[in-house]
Amino acid sequence: MADPTKKDDSFWDFTKLVPKKPRPTLMDFAPSAHPVDFHADGGEESPAAKEARTLHYQTKTGETVTYNPADNILISRVTLENERSDYNFYHRFAEDAEALFDAEGPEVPYTPFYSYMPQYSQMNRAQSAYYLFWRGELLAGRPLKCDEGYLYLFIYETIHLAGSLLSPATALDRLLTLWVDYARAFPKINKYLAEWVSDLCLIHRLPLPKEKLASLFPVIYRDAAFREFYFGEMREVTLAASDMLIALFSDYDPHASRYVREGGETARLFLEQIGKSMFSVFYEIFSEGKQTLGSAHTVTRSHPAYCGALYAKIDRYEVTVEYHPFGETSELRAQVTAAVKYSENLLRAKLGMKSRLSVGELPETYRRALDTYYRAIYDGPDKQKSAKKTEEPAYLALYDQAERGVDVARAGEIEALSWENTDLLVADEISVVAPVETMFPPSQAAPKSDRTSEGERETSSSTPSAAEPSHVDCALSPDALGYLRCLLERRDASAYARVCDALAEEINQYFLESPLVGDIVLDPSDTGYILLSDYESEVASWMRDK
Repeated sequence: MADPTKKDDSFWDFTKLVPKKPRPTLMDFAPSAHPVDFHADGGEESPAAKEARTLHYQTKTGETVTYNPADNILISRVTLENERSDYNFYHRFAEDAEALFDAEGPEVPYTPFYSYMPQYSQMNRAQSAYYLFWRGELLAGRPLKCDEGYLYLFIYETIHLAGSLLSPATALDRLLTLWVDYARAFPKINKYLAEWVSDLCLIHRLPLPKEKLASLFPVIYRDAAFREFYFGEMREVTLAASDMLIALFSDYDPHASRYVREGGETARLFLEQIGKSMFSVFYEIFSEGKQTLGSAHTVTRSHPAYCGALYAKIDRYEVTVEYHPFGETSELRAQVTAAVKYSENLLRAKLGMKSRLSVGELPETYRRALDTYYRAIYDGPDKQKSAKKTEEPAYLALYDQAERGVDVARAGEIEALSWENTDLLVADEISVVAPVETMFPPSQAAPKSDRTSEGERETSSSTPSAAEPSHVDCALSPDALGYLRCLLERRDASAYARVCDALAEEINQYFLESPLVGDIVLDPSDTGYILLSDYESEVASWMRDK
């Protein structure tokens, strides 16, 4: 008999009434389309059944390759460990990529497409048609408007086809083509492509096409996690390596200059001349072992190849790299940054461009090297007087030398001496100005309002003309003083808005030639001009006397 003091709640337990479900087994997850009989006639489990209920994880095959890169001075050893996976989650992507390898599409209107992990199966008809058209135009050198979805789909496709339908070199060229064309419009792709491109090169032992990557070196230095792979390709300080060295040691990117962004012949000239001029500076830095590229100690990094990408291959690799990291170069970067800006200032002056960049502390050896380069390129060697003999009139040939008694060359020398004596005699009345040699090539006329920086001025014994007084000896115009005072005291300068360019040019030219500063003091801004903080105290001291 039950104890009446105890309550029995088993009546309310409905779990006994619910039918029990069988617990899942490994068989439920096995990639098999048909049920498998786990036991053969003899009652033992068949090999096929055992294989069917076995999950296939990524397993190492034991195939390991180790090599030493010949072209990279920072990487000492690369180890590739093969990993094979029989189960492929993206098998459909692999099949679609191979099927659409040769597909071409006609011109169709742009259709947006975005996906976190884009695949062919995610696109509708309009998106698929635009992708084929866009891909063909990209490979033909005509990049079109697109979305990140198209970019990543193209990248995944190229990675998958590398080594099969695409040679590794062709796959690398395709990735670099997309990277160069879309790096600045889609900055998010830079950190991924920097890793995947290095993986492709390391796995297939491909040399890095440095010429094609020239415009991307500043981006690579900023975004790449493994920068040593790209910049370690510099075996020597050569003229061809100037672009890489500028990106590695300069905080100022010449590609960001507004004159380069405008494109055309000016952009090509800027990049070419700045790169060539900086070669002499880098030679000075690395000569005699005064500076090295990498540290003495080594670091090891290991990661799965193409990490983060949609990867549909069975053979995968674990990439292990032993390399020398970059050393501390903060002080050197400040000096090289100043040198790159100074080089662009010299080039702007040679081309007659009025605006200048603010230059920080620049070692005198770098300054002299850059001055010498631009003087040699644009002014040429020391000009010799082209003493072309004056052609004698034909009738003089009818007279004998003794009869005419006139030497034309000697007469020219006498005339030149007489003019020199004249200059000495009338010095108090007329100020004679020595001719100034042009700073431009013979094919290019010097602009009327040429402005040169401190590094370009050459010593001369010429006397300033009374009609053209020196900027150093005269004060600024009243408007220029008023505008400068507004900037110094941070007051509203809108009254000078229409003439601020001319006033800023006058102010910069004055302080550029003044021994007090020797540099420009105003930089353009969104609202006009700003006074550089580096020279604020000097300008304030100068303004107290005005």
